[in-house]
Amino acid sequence: MKRVLWVGAAVGIAALGIVALRQMQSAPALTNEQINACVSYDGAVAIDQKIGACTAAIQSGRWSGRELSWAFNNRGMGRYLEGDLDGAFADFEAAIRLDPNDAVALNNRGLARSAKGDIDGAIADYGAALRLDPTYTFALNHRATAYWAKGELDLAIADLTEAIRRDPDFETTRTFKPEGDLDPAATDHTKPFPAAPEIGTSLRQRGGVYFAKGDFDGAIADFTALLRLAPEDADLLTNRGAAYLAKGDTTPALRDLDEAIRLQPALALAWINRGGVREVMGDLARADADYAEAIRLAPEHHLAYLLRGVSRLAAGSFEDAIADLKQVRRLNPKDGLGALWLEIAERRSGLPSRLAGEVGGLDMTAWPAPIVRLFLGAAKLEAVLAEVNGKAAPARKGYACDAYSFAGQLASLEGQKDEAVRLYRLAAESCPARSRAMAVVSADLKALGATP
Repeated sequence: MKRVLWVGAAVGIAALGIVALRQMQSAPALTNEQINACVSYDGAVAIDQKIGACTAAIQSGRWSGRELSWAFNNRGMGRYLEGDLDGAFADFEAAIRLDPNDAVALNNRGLARSAKGDIDGAIADYGAALRLDPTYTFALNHRATAYWAKGELDLAIADLTEAIRRDPDFETTRTFKPEGDLDPAATDHTKPFPAAPEIGTSLRQRGGVYFAKGDFDGAIADFTALLRLAPEDADLLTNRGAAYLAKGDTTPALRDLDEAIRLQPALALAWINRGGVREVMGDLARADADYAEAIRLAPEHHLAYLLRGVSRLAAGSFEDAIADLKQVRRLNPKDGLGALWLEIAERRSGLPSRLAGEVGGLDMTAWPAPIVRLFLGAAKLEAVLAEVNGKAAPARKGYACDAYSFAGQLASLEGQKDEAVRLYRLAAESCPARSRAMAVVSADLKALGATP
Protein backbone atom coordinates (compact mmCIF):
# COMPACT_ATOMS: atom_id res chain seq x y z
CA MET A 1 0.00 0.00 0.00
CA LYS A 2 2.79 2.45 0.70
CA ARG A 3 4.05 2.29 -2.86
CA VAL A 4 0.84 2.98 -4.74
CA LEU A 5 -1.60 5.84 -5.20
CA TRP A 6 -4.78 4.29 -4.36
CA VAL A 7 -7.94 5.46 -2.51
CA GLY A 8 -8.54 2.94 0.22
CA ALA A 9 -11.87 1.08 -0.02
CA ALA A 10 -14.34 1.80 2.77
CA VAL A 11 -14.67 -1.17 5.12
CA GLY A 12 -17.77 -1.19 7.23
CA ILE A 13 -18.56 -2.58 10.65
CA ALA A 14 -20.65 -5.54 11.68
CA ALA A 15 -24.30 -5.08 12.45
CA LEU A 16 -25.31 -4.14 15.96
CA GLY A 17 -27.14 -7.01 17.51
CA ILE A 18 -30.82 -7.11 18.37
CA VAL A 19 -32.56 -8.50 21.41
CA ALA A 20 -36.03 -9.71 22.12
CA LEU A 21 -38.10 -6.66 23.04
CA ARG A 22 -40.92 -8.61 24.59
CA GLN A 23 -38.55 -9.96 27.27
CA MET A 24 -36.75 -6.65 27.81
CA GLN A 25 -39.92 -4.64 28.24
CA SER A 26 -40.58 -6.44 31.50
CA ALA A 27 -37.63 -4.65 33.15
CA PRO A 28 -39.22 -1.91 35.29
CA ALA A 29 -36.01 0.12 35.56
CA LEU A 30 -35.86 0.63 31.82
CA THR A 31 -37.89 2.96 29.65
CA ASN A 32 -39.02 2.11 26.17
CA GLU A 33 -36.75 4.89 24.91
CA GLN A 34 -33.71 3.22 26.53
CA ILE A 35 -34.64 -0.17 25.10
CA ASN A 36 -35.09 1.27 21.62
CA ALA A 37 -31.82 3.21 21.86
CA CYS A 38 -29.87 0.12 22.88
CA VAL A 39 -31.25 -2.16 20.15
CA SER A 40 -31.46 0.43 17.39
CA TYR A 41 -29.03 -0.04 14.53
CA ASP A 42 -30.33 2.29 11.83
CA GLY A 43 -28.01 5.20 12.66
CA ALA A 44 -30.78 7.36 14.09
CA VAL A 45 -29.53 7.09 17.70
CA ALA A 46 -26.47 9.02 18.82
CA ILE A 47 -23.61 6.80 19.91
CA ASP A 48 -23.38 8.21 23.44
CA GLN A 49 -27.14 7.69 23.84
CA LYS A 50 -26.80 4.07 22.74
CA ILE A 51 -23.93 3.47 25.16
CA GLY A 52 -25.94 4.95 28.03
CA ALA A 53 -29.04 2.97 27.15
CA CYS A 54 -27.15 -0.33 26.92
CA THR A 55 -25.40 0.44 30.22
CA ALA A 56 -28.80 0.92 31.86
CA ALA A 57 -29.95 -2.40 30.40
CA ILE A 58 -26.84 -4.22 31.63
CA GLN A 59 -27.11 -2.73 35.10
CA SER A 60 -30.82 -3.44 35.41
CA GLY A 61 -30.10 -7.05 36.35
CA ARG A 62 -33.18 -8.15 34.45
CA TRP A 63 -31.47 -9.51 31.34
CA SER A 64 -29.53 -12.72 30.99
CA GLY A 65 -28.08 -15.08 28.41
CA ARG A 66 -28.36 -14.05 24.80
CA GLU A 67 -30.22 -10.81 25.55
CA LEU A 68 -27.53 -9.65 27.99
CA SER A 69 -24.86 -10.73 25.51
CA TRP A 70 -26.34 -8.48 22.85
CA ALA A 71 -26.54 -5.54 25.26
CA PHE A 72 -22.79 -5.90 25.84
CA ASN A 73 -22.23 -6.33 22.10
CA ASN A 74 -24.22 -3.19 21.24
CA ARG A 75 -22.46 -1.13 23.90
CA GLY A 76 -19.15 -2.49 22.70
CA MET A 77 -19.86 -1.37 19.14
CA GLY A 78 -20.80 2.06 20.42
CA ARG A 79 -17.52 2.28 22.29
CA TYR A 80 -15.66 1.01 19.24
CA LEU A 81 -17.16 3.76 17.11
CA GLU A 82 -16.16 6.35 19.71
CA GLY A 83 -12.57 5.08 19.73
CA ASP A 84 -12.71 3.53 23.21
CA LEU A 85 -11.00 0.34 22.10
CA ASP A 86 -10.27 -1.05 25.56
CA GLY A 87 -13.89 -0.56 26.62
CA ALA A 88 -15.14 -2.08 23.38
CA PHE A 89 -12.85 -5.08 23.74
CA ALA A 90 -14.04 -5.68 27.33
CA ASP A 91 -17.68 -5.55 26.22
CA PHE A 92 -17.13 -7.97 23.35
CA GLU A 93 -15.32 -10.33 25.74
CA ALA A 94 -18.32 -10.21 28.08
CA ALA A 95 -20.68 -10.87 25.18
CA ILE A 96 -18.66 -13.91 24.09
CA ARG A 97 -18.55 -15.31 27.65
CA LEU A 98 -22.34 -15.12 27.76
CA ASP A 99 -22.78 -16.61 24.27
CA PRO A 100 -19.61 -18.36 23.00
CA ASN A 101 -21.36 -19.34 19.76
CA ASP A 102 -22.16 -15.80 18.67
CA ALA A 103 -20.31 -15.23 15.40
CA VAL A 104 -21.13 -11.51 15.34
CA ALA A 105 -19.57 -10.85 18.75
CA LEU A 106 -16.45 -12.75 17.68
CA ASN A 107 -16.30 -10.69 14.49
CA ASN A 108 -16.66 -7.48 16.48
CA ARG A 109 -13.91 -8.50 18.89
CA GLY A 110 -11.78 -9.03 15.80
CA LEU A 111 -12.47 -5.43 14.79
CA ALA A 112 -11.33 -4.23 18.22
CA ARG A 113 -8.21 -6.41 18.11
CA SER A 114 -7.33 -5.10 14.66
CA ALA A 115 -7.79 -1.48 15.72
CA LYS A 116 -5.50 -2.16 18.70
CA GLY A 117 -2.82 -3.53 16.34
CA ASP A 118 -3.32 -7.24 17.10
CA ILE A 119 -3.78 -8.33 13.49
CA ASP A 120 -3.10 -12.03 14.14
CA GLY A 121 -5.62 -12.05 16.99
CA ALA A 122 -8.17 -10.37 14.72
CA ILE A 123 -7.64 -13.00 12.02
CA ALA A 124 -8.18 -15.73 14.63
CA ASP A 125 -11.46 -14.12 15.73
CA TYR A 126 -12.73 -13.76 12.17
CA GLY A 127 -11.80 -17.38 11.52
CA ALA A 128 -13.71 -18.48 14.64
CA ALA A 129 -16.74 -16.50 13.49
CA LEU A 130 -16.58 -18.18 10.08
CA ARG A 131 -16.36 -21.64 11.64
CA LEU A 132 -19.58 -20.89 13.49
CA ASP A 133 -21.23 -19.34 10.44
CA PRO A 134 -19.48 -20.10 7.13
CA THR A 135 -21.93 -17.76 5.31
CA TYR A 136 -20.96 -14.73 7.42
CA THR A 137 -19.73 -12.37 4.72
CA PHE A 138 -18.81 -9.59 7.16
CA ALA A 139 -16.18 -11.81 8.75
CA LEU A 140 -14.77 -12.75 5.33
CA ASN A 141 -14.50 -9.10 4.39
CA HIS A 142 -12.87 -8.08 7.66
CA ARG A 143 -10.44 -11.00 7.59
CA ALA A 144 -9.43 -9.93 4.09
CA THR A 145 -8.69 -6.47 5.47
CA ALA A 146 -6.49 -8.00 8.16
CA TYR A 147 -4.65 -10.19 5.64
CA TRP A 148 -4.08 -7.09 3.53
CA ALA A 149 -2.62 -5.28 6.53
CA LYS A 150 -0.19 -8.20 7.00
CA GLY A 151 0.79 -8.14 3.34
CA GLU A 152 -0.76 -11.58 2.73
CA LEU A 153 -2.41 -10.39 -0.44
CA ASP A 154 -3.30 -13.75 -1.98
CA LEU A 155 -5.20 -14.74 1.18
CA ALA A 156 -6.99 -11.38 1.14
CA ILE A 157 -7.98 -11.89 -2.50
CA ALA A 158 -9.22 -15.42 -1.75
CA ASP A 159 -11.51 -14.16 1.04
CA LEU A 160 -12.84 -11.29 -1.05
CA THR A 161 -13.42 -13.55 -4.03
CA GLU A 162 -15.44 -15.88 -1.82
CA ALA A 163 -17.41 -12.93 -0.40
CA ILE A 164 -18.16 -11.74 -3.94
CA ARG A 165 -19.20 -15.25 -4.99
CA ARG A 166 -21.62 -15.50 -2.11
CA ASP A 167 -23.12 -12.06 -2.60
CA PRO A 168 -21.84 -9.95 -5.52
CA ASP A 169 -23.47 -6.83 -4.10
CA PHE A 170 -22.31 -7.35 -0.52
CA GLU A 171 -22.01 -4.03 1.25
CA THR A 172 -20.28 -3.61 4.62
CA THR A 173 -21.25 0.06 4.86
CA ARG A 174 -24.98 -0.57 4.67
CA THR A 175 -27.18 0.39 7.56
CA PHE A 176 -29.43 -2.30 8.99
CA LYS A 177 -33.15 -1.88 9.34
CA PRO A 178 -35.47 -4.52 10.81
CA GLU A 179 -38.77 -5.52 9.31
CA GLY A 180 -41.59 -6.21 11.76
CA ASP A 181 -40.99 -7.55 15.27
CA LEU A 182 -37.49 -7.20 16.74
CA ASP A 183 -37.11 -10.87 17.54
CA PRO A 184 -33.65 -12.38 17.10
CA ALA A 185 -35.21 -15.72 16.22
CA ALA A 186 -37.07 -14.09 13.34
CA THR A 187 -34.45 -11.59 12.13
CA ASP A 188 -31.11 -12.44 10.54
CA HIS A 189 -28.82 -9.70 11.89
CA THR A 190 -25.92 -10.76 9.64
CA LYS A 191 -27.65 -9.84 6.39
CA PRO A 192 -27.49 -6.30 4.99
CA PHE A 193 -30.59 -4.24 4.34
CA PRO A 194 -30.82 -3.62 0.57
CA ALA A 195 -30.68 0.19 0.62
CA ALA A 196 -27.08 1.40 0.69
CA PRO A 197 -25.10 4.57 -0.12
CA GLU A 198 -22.32 2.57 -1.78
CA ILE A 199 -22.20 -0.63 -3.78
CA GLY A 200 -19.80 -3.52 -3.89
CA THR A 201 -17.41 -2.98 -1.01
CA SER A 202 -15.87 -6.44 -1.40
CA LEU A 203 -15.29 -5.93 -5.12
CA ARG A 204 -13.98 -2.42 -4.46
CA GLN A 205 -11.63 -3.74 -1.83
CA ARG A 206 -10.42 -6.59 -4.02
CA GLY A 207 -9.52 -4.04 -6.68
CA GLY A 208 -7.38 -2.31 -4.08
CA VAL A 209 -5.63 -5.53 -3.11
CA TYR A 210 -4.94 -6.30 -6.78
CA PHE A 211 -3.46 -2.80 -7.01
CA ALA A 212 -1.24 -3.40 -4.00
CA LYS A 213 -0.13 -6.69 -5.52
CA GLY A 214 0.84 -4.96 -8.76
CA ASP A 215 -1.91 -6.70 -10.73
CA PHE A 216 -3.16 -3.51 -12.36
CA ASP A 217 -5.28 -5.35 -14.95
CA GLY A 218 -7.10 -7.14 -12.12
CA ALA A 219 -7.66 -3.83 -10.32
CA ILE A 220 -8.95 -2.15 -13.48
CA ALA A 221 -11.35 -5.05 -14.13
CA ASP A 222 -12.86 -4.80 -10.63
CA PHE A 223 -13.18 -1.02 -10.70
CA THR A 224 -14.68 -1.17 -14.20
CA ALA A 225 -17.29 -3.70 -13.08
CA LEU A 226 -18.34 -1.37 -10.28
CA LEU A 227 -18.35 1.71 -12.49
CA ARG A 228 -20.95 0.03 -14.69
CA LEU A 229 -23.22 0.16 -11.64
CA ALA A 230 -22.04 3.53 -10.31
CA PRO A 231 -20.61 5.53 -13.24
CA GLU A 232 -20.43 8.75 -11.20
CA ASP A 233 -18.49 7.35 -8.25
CA ALA A 234 -15.48 9.70 -8.05
CA ASP A 235 -13.52 7.40 -5.72
CA LEU A 236 -13.82 4.51 -8.16
CA LEU A 237 -12.79 6.70 -11.07
CA THR A 238 -9.78 7.86 -9.07
CA ASN A 239 -8.88 4.27 -8.23
CA ARG A 240 -9.11 3.15 -11.83
CA GLY A 241 -7.22 6.21 -13.00
CA ALA A 242 -4.43 5.40 -10.55
CA ALA A 243 -4.31 1.82 -11.85
CA TYR A 244 -4.11 3.02 -15.45
CA LEU A 245 -1.32 5.42 -14.40
CA ALA A 246 0.62 2.65 -12.64
CA LYS A 247 0.26 0.52 -15.77
CA GLY A 248 1.48 3.38 -17.95
CA ASP A 249 -1.80 3.93 -19.83
CA THR A 250 -1.92 7.71 -19.58
CA THR A 251 -4.86 8.42 -21.91
CA PRO A 252 -7.53 6.44 -19.99
CA ALA A 253 -5.91 7.53 -16.71
CA LEU A 254 -6.31 11.20 -17.60
CA ARG A 255 -9.88 10.62 -18.78
CA ASP A 256 -10.86 8.95 -15.48
CA LEU A 257 -9.15 11.56 -13.32
CA ASP A 258 -10.61 14.50 -15.25
CA GLU A 259 -14.07 13.00 -14.69
CA ALA A 260 -13.40 12.33 -10.99
CA ILE A 261 -12.38 15.96 -10.48
CA ARG A 262 -15.43 17.17 -12.38
CA LEU A 263 -17.70 15.08 -10.16
CA GLN A 264 -15.90 15.80 -6.88
CA PRO A 265 -13.56 18.82 -7.13
CA ALA A 266 -12.47 18.50 -3.49
CA LEU A 267 -11.09 14.95 -3.88
CA ALA A 268 -7.37 15.52 -3.23
CA LEU A 269 -6.24 12.08 -4.43
CA ALA A 270 -7.75 12.71 -7.86
CA TRP A 271 -5.64 15.88 -8.18
CA ILE A 272 -2.54 14.01 -6.94
CA ASN A 273 -2.97 11.22 -9.47
CA ARG A 274 -3.76 13.61 -12.31
CA GLY A 275 -0.57 15.47 -11.43
CA GLY A 276 1.24 12.15 -11.82
CA VAL A 277 -0.31 11.59 -15.24
CA ARG A 278 0.64 15.06 -16.42
CA GLU A 279 4.17 14.59 -15.12
CA VAL A 280 4.52 11.37 -17.12
CA MET A 281 3.17 13.17 -20.18
CA GLY A 282 5.84 15.85 -19.75
CA ASP A 283 3.43 18.64 -18.80
CA LEU A 284 5.37 19.61 -15.66
CA ALA A 285 3.79 23.04 -15.15
CA ARG A 286 0.26 21.63 -15.04
CA ALA A 287 1.44 18.68 -12.93
CA ASP A 288 2.87 21.16 -10.41
CA ALA A 289 -0.45 23.04 -10.41
CA ASP A 290 -2.38 19.80 -9.73
CA TYR A 291 -0.09 18.92 -6.82
CA ALA A 292 -0.52 22.46 -5.46
CA GLU A 293 -4.31 22.13 -5.58
CA ALA A 294 -4.11 18.77 -3.79
CA ILE A 295 -2.01 20.39 -1.06
CA ARG A 296 -4.52 23.24 -0.75
CA LEU A 297 -7.35 20.73 -0.36
CA ALA A 298 -5.47 18.37 2.00
CA PRO A 299 -2.47 20.20 3.53
CA GLU A 300 -1.73 17.25 5.84
CA HIS A 301 -1.56 14.72 2.99
CA HIS A 302 2.11 13.81 2.56
CA LEU A 303 1.75 12.19 -0.86
CA ALA A 304 1.23 15.43 -2.81
CA TYR A 305 4.36 16.90 -1.22
CA LEU A 306 6.31 13.74 -2.03
CA LEU A 307 5.36 13.63 -5.71
CA ARG A 308 5.81 17.37 -6.20
CA GLY A 309 9.15 17.23 -4.40
CA VAL A 310 10.44 14.42 -6.62
CA SER A 311 9.12 16.18 -9.73
CA ARG A 312 10.88 19.39 -8.75
CA LEU A 313 14.05 17.50 -7.98
CA ALA A 314 14.01 15.91 -11.45
CA ALA A 315 13.55 19.41 -12.93
CA GLY A 316 16.58 20.69 -11.00
CA SER A 317 14.65 22.90 -8.54
CA PHE A 318 16.60 21.68 -5.52
CA GLU A 319 15.50 24.30 -2.98
CA ASP A 320 11.80 23.82 -3.72
CA ALA A 321 12.23 20.05 -3.76
CA ILE A 322 13.91 20.07 -0.34
CA ALA A 323 11.11 22.22 1.10
CA ASP A 324 8.48 19.74 -0.12
CA LEU A 325 10.40 16.68 1.05
CA LYS A 326 10.87 18.19 4.51
CA GLN A 327 7.08 18.43 4.69
CA VAL A 328 6.90 14.73 3.84
CA ARG A 329 9.25 13.96 6.72
CA ARG A 330 7.11 16.08 9.07
CA LEU A 331 3.82 14.49 8.01
CA ASN A 332 5.00 10.88 7.63
CA PRO A 333 8.16 10.51 9.73
CA LYS A 334 8.26 6.68 9.69
CA ASP A 335 8.23 6.33 5.91
CA GLY A 336 11.61 5.52 4.40
CA LEU A 337 10.61 6.78 0.95
CA GLY A 338 10.44 10.41 2.04
CA ALA A 339 13.71 10.03 3.94
CA LEU A 340 15.46 8.63 0.87
CA TRP A 341 14.29 11.38 -1.45
CA LEU A 342 15.22 14.11 1.06
CA GLU A 343 18.66 12.52 1.37
CA ILE A 344 19.05 12.57 -2.43
CA ALA A 345 17.83 16.17 -2.75
CA GLU A 346 20.08 17.48 -0.01
CA ARG A 347 23.16 15.64 -1.23
CA ARG A 348 22.57 16.89 -4.76
CA SER A 349 22.51 20.38 -3.26
CA GLY A 350 25.92 19.81 -1.66
CA LEU A 351 24.56 19.29 1.86
CA PRO A 352 25.96 16.52 4.08
CA SER A 353 24.14 13.22 4.55
CA ARG A 354 21.92 12.98 7.61
CA LEU A 355 20.14 9.72 6.86
CA ALA A 356 22.06 7.82 9.54
CA GLY A 357 20.72 10.17 12.20
CA GLU A 358 17.12 9.65 11.09
CA VAL A 359 17.05 5.90 10.57
CA GLY A 360 16.01 5.27 14.18
CA GLY A 361 12.62 6.87 13.51
CA LEU A 362 11.93 4.96 10.29
CA ASP A 363 9.90 1.79 9.91
CA MET A 364 12.71 -0.57 8.97
CA THR A 365 10.38 -3.56 8.64
CA ALA A 366 8.72 -2.31 5.47
CA TRP A 367 9.82 -1.39 1.97
CA PRO A 368 11.98 0.56 1.12
CA ALA A 369 13.99 -0.37 4.23
CA PRO A 370 16.43 -2.53 2.18
CA ILE A 371 17.24 0.53 0.03
CA VAL A 372 17.73 2.66 3.15
CA ARG A 373 20.31 0.11 4.31
CA LEU A 374 21.96 0.30 0.87
CA PHE A 375 22.32 4.08 1.22
CA LEU A 376 23.76 3.67 4.72
CA GLY A 377 26.37 1.20 3.47
CA ALA A 378 24.82 -1.53 5.60
CA ALA A 379 23.77 -3.67 2.63
CA LYS A 380 24.95 -4.48 -0.87
CA LEU A 381 22.76 -4.20 -3.94
CA GLU A 382 22.79 -8.00 -4.20
CA ALA A 383 21.05 -8.21 -0.82
CA VAL A 384 18.42 -5.71 -1.92
CA LEU A 385 17.79 -7.66 -5.12
CA ALA A 386 17.50 -10.89 -3.11
CA GLU A 387 14.64 -9.29 -1.16
CA VAL A 388 13.08 -8.13 -4.43
CA ASN A 389 13.22 -11.68 -5.80
CA GLY A 390 11.36 -12.85 -2.71
CA LYS A 391 8.38 -10.64 -3.55
CA ALA A 392 5.33 -12.16 -5.19
CA ALA A 393 4.73 -11.60 -8.89
CA PRO A 394 3.54 -9.36 -10.49
CA ALA A 395 4.65 -6.77 -7.88
CA ARG A 396 8.26 -7.96 -8.20
CA LYS A 397 8.92 -5.78 -11.25
CA GLY A 398 7.82 -2.68 -9.35
CA TYR A 399 10.21 -3.44 -6.51
CA ALA A 400 13.01 -4.09 -9.03
CA CYS A 401 12.25 -0.72 -10.62
CA ASP A 402 12.66 0.92 -7.20
CA ALA A 403 15.82 -0.99 -6.34
CA TYR A 404 17.71 -0.25 -9.57
CA SER A 405 16.56 3.39 -9.83
CA PHE A 406 17.56 4.22 -6.24
CA ALA A 407 20.84 2.35 -6.71
CA GLY A 408 21.39 4.53 -9.78
CA GLN A 409 20.72 7.63 -7.66
CA LEU A 410 23.30 6.46 -5.12
CA ALA A 411 25.92 5.74 -7.77
CA SER A 412 25.33 9.18 -9.28
CA LEU A 413 25.72 10.84 -5.86
CA GLU A 414 29.02 9.01 -5.40
CA GLY A 415 30.31 10.20 -8.78
CA GLN A 416 30.10 6.79 -10.47
CA LYS A 417 28.55 8.00 -13.73
CA ASP A 418 28.97 4.83 -15.79
CA GLU A 419 27.59 2.67 -12.98
CA ALA A 420 24.66 5.05 -12.53
CA VAL A 421 23.82 4.83 -16.25
CA ARG A 422 24.06 1.02 -16.13
CA LEU A 423 21.71 0.84 -13.13
CA TYR A 424 19.23 3.29 -14.61
CA ARG A 425 19.08 1.20 -17.78
CA LEU A 426 18.36 -1.88 -15.65
CA ALA A 427 15.62 0.10 -13.91
CA ALA A 428 14.13 0.96 -17.29
CA GLU A 429 13.73 -2.76 -17.99
CA SER A 430 11.46 -3.10 -14.92
CA CYS A 431 9.66 0.27 -14.73
CA PRO A 432 6.46 0.62 -16.80
CA ALA A 433 7.29 2.45 -20.02
CA ARG A 434 5.01 5.41 -19.26
CA SER A 435 5.13 5.81 -15.49
CA ARG A 436 6.34 8.33 -12.94
CA ALA A 437 9.26 6.06 -12.06
CA MET A 438 10.30 5.92 -15.71
CA ALA A 439 9.95 9.69 -16.04
CA VAL A 440 12.40 10.15 -13.14
CA VAL A 441 14.81 7.59 -14.60
CA SER A 442 14.68 9.30 -18.01
CA ALA A 443 15.33 12.72 -16.46
CA ASP A 444 18.34 11.38 -14.56
CA LEU A 445 19.75 9.70 -17.67
CA LYS A 446 19.44 13.01 -19.53
CA ALA A 447 21.22 14.79 -16.68
CA LEU A 448 24.06 12.29 -17.01
CA GLY A 449 24.29 12.91 -20.74
CA ALA A 450 22.96 9.47 -21.63
CA THR A 451 20.15 8.57 -23.99
CA PRO A 452 16.87 8.09 -22.07
